[in-house]
Amino acid sequence: MAAVTGVALAACVVSQPREADLPTIHLASDEPQATVVGRAVLEDGGSAADAAAAMGLTLAVTLPSRVGLAGGGACLIYDPETDRLEALDFLPRAVGDQTAAVPMLARGLFALQARHGTVRWQRLVAGAEEAARFSGTVSRSFFADYESVLPLLARDQAAVRAFSRPDGQPLREGDPLAQPALAEMLSRLRVAGADGLASADIAPAYAAFAGRVGLSLGAEALPAERPRWIAPIVIRAGVDTLAVFPGSNTGGDRLAALARALPDRVPETRAEVTDLVRDLHPHTLPTAPGAGLVVRDGAGQTVVCGLTMVGPFGTGRYVPPMGLFPAPAPAPDAVLLGGLALQINRPTASLELALAGTGLTEPVATVLIEAGPGGRDLGDSVAAPRTAVLPDGTRRDEAAPGEVAELGRVIGIACPSVRGERGPCRAVADPRADGLAFSGLPLAF
Repeated sequence: MAAVTGVALAACVVSQPREADLPTIHLASDEPQATVVGRAVLEDGGSAADAAAAMGLTLAVTLPSRVGLAGGGACLIYDPETDRLEALDFLPRAVGDQTAAVPMLARGLFALQARHGTVRWQRLVAGAEEAARFSGTVSRSFFADYESVLPLLARDQAAVRAFSRPDGQPLREGDPLAQPALAEMLSRLRVAGADGLASADIAPAYAAFAGRVGLSLGAEALPAERPRWIAPIVIRAGVDTLAVFPGSNTGGDRLAALARALPDRVPETRAEVTDLVRDLHPHTLPTAPGAGLVVRDGAGQTVVCGLTMVGPFGTGRYVPPMGLFPAPAPAPDAVLLGGLALQINRPTASLELALAGTGLTEPVATVLIEAGPGGRDLGDSVAAPRTAVLPDGTRRDEAAPGEVAELGRVIGIACPSVRGERGPCRAVADPRADGLAFSGLPLAF
């Protein structure tokens, strides 16, 4: 009897699935409340695209210094069922000589969810609406931005009233962040769809309010602009395929050039990597503030997005009836994102590395080099001190006071190989942003 029991126990142990084979979920963003909302969507049966859409809308509530309905963004998507890589462009756009950007965020996230989602749009908007109406708080992520740009907000009394304590004092970390006007706008997006800001009754009002705060935006431009599905830049090396979001305004052209020029031997030290990035791209380019999100669902669908308002709190001018800040029209040479990248193992149709960078492109490039297949641990690479090299050849260390935000933020998901077999994935948030990452089994598993 003892022998039989021993055999049964041994069989039981052998049959346990490896962690890499379980339907784990992985996600990270630059603001904790958005990650919590995305995790709830995944645990409720949503796809990575569903979670990304919900997280993006929530960031417009909980991190309005960097994300807003009047802004936009860009995403890379990998669907393992079709083995297809796609890119979605809904970046804030300038139309003619108008000084305010056309709002693109909601329409872009709606397009992402409509093609790759599995749940109703209304359910995804509800989380952001609830945060704006009842449950949002001033996180450490938002407070760091808010405190640094208080002089900017002080120029607009409507913004001061909307983002102050009831006694008129500045907000503090942990304070409630109720935004009833934004909640009403989100309610409209939930009921009427993502074109709410471009509707016949809202578009003229938004354009008129933009005019009152010194901006120009024609109401006819709002419904005319649409998100665009485009081809990513794809670079193949053996069994691996790297996709980056294209364009000089998102860091994609620089990341692609770097990937094509990489030597056979990956540099072993951070100093060597910094020198390699500098040699290939000697000019550090200023970048608009933004926020990133990455999601991989239990089926392997992966979404990487970067979102931006072009400037801190967009233009810094608040539209009280709609609860939002218009974004400025980006200049033709503006760099809006640090870079978006997805690396896939094509024979197994599995993710190896997903990165979203905001701020400078150099940190994204550095992590892409270091944390690729067989490389450095993603968390160690993201957390390591960074150095930017200015056009005059001088180095800027992020340890210098006030330099951390300028040197960019990177979040990601890595699925390393262990002795030739796919290991467990891990999501990583950048400690500079005080965001939140989660990796594990959904509660319903």
